[in-house]
Amino acid sequence: MKRRILVVCAQKGGVGKTTTVVNLAAALAERGHEVLVFDLDPQAGTTVTLGVDKRSTPYSVTALLKDDPLDVRDVILPTRTKGVDLVPGHINLTRSEQLLEQMIARETVLRDNTLPGLAATSYDFVLIDTPPSLGLLTMNGLSLADEWLLPIQAQYYSWEGVDQLAKLMLNMTQRLRHPVVLTGVLLTMFDRRTNLSSQTAREVTSLFGPWVFDAKVTINTRVAEAPSFRSTVLAHDPRGAGAAAYRQLAEEVVLRCPPWQPQEHEENATLLAEDPALPGELGGDGERRRAVDLPPHIAEDLARLQPLVDRMLGRASRRIEMPPQAEPPMVARTPPPVAETRSSPAVSAAEDEALWG
Repeated sequence: MKRRILVVCAQKGGVGKTTTVVNLAAALAERGHEVLVFDLDPQAGTTVTLGVDKRSTPYSVTALLKDDPLDVRDVILPTRTKGVDLVPGHINLTRSEQLLEQMIARETVLRDNTLPGLAATSYDFVLIDTPPSLGLLTMNGLSLADEWLLPIQAQYYSWEGVDQLAKLMLNMTQRLRHPVVLTGVLLTMFDRRTNLSSQTAREVTSLFGPWVFDAKVTINTRVAEAPSFRSTVLAHDPRGAGAAAYRQLAEEVVLRCPPWQPQEHEENATLLAEDPALPGELGGDGERRRAVDLPPHIAEDLARLQPLVDRMLGRASRRIEMPPQAEPPMVARTPPPVAETRSSPAVSAAEDEALWG
């Protein structure tokens, strides 16, 4: 199979990028694929979770972000997970990002320095973990990748920064001539017991349609505690719900091999409206109307985001008609009472003459 390079990227922190990278890598390796992981986050959480001591590694990904880089094959380390190798991260990546600002073609340094050596390897998948920002480290991860996986936490404002990411993807396609296609959107920390998670899932599905993975990573103690054991959840709790979710994600990722396009994605608005789990309705003109239980400012943000996401996905723009907002009732206001002024007591002429002589 042709090598696939996926970057897991989201501007918002705490949405599960590192957790997704390490567990997706383990799930793909479990299916028999050879996987290489790049850790571009200065916190090096991916490096630690895969059982590599970030303080004692001879080299890290910083060696690939210089004018005189090493061959990527000299930087790769084995991990505890069979079938998964690692280009480790390091705290010095913060310094490397500062040095990148002074380099020519700074957005593509990692790609230019990595691809020649990577071509001589036999990896089926390359997964890239990025920091929660749109700095040069993230841009270098995007320039190396051909596909993009977006994790979104099932909470309000989980789409924070999606508009900047979408603009960055479009800019890379136009300016750098390097398209990075969206493989899918993964809902993380999903809690089926709460209306909050269900509402967020509806809005994310309304935005991205069939690009949303069927796999959902629910709130799970085993997933959260696995990194403390320097382990993936597939090794820590192989029969648990978390491991099952990442196995399902791996299956979907394998099936979405480019040039993947969802079937009948033009009918997605109708499908959403007919799904009882995703309430909504179609207007007389066939346009999707958003559920009325959203606060107005959030609904307006999503309506502005929709055309940008449609453009990024290369599909026809869908106008979303916002439900009319009820005007607040007019409350009659009575003017405040006028304060009474107290006049001085009257003084008789006789008293005035006696006072002043």
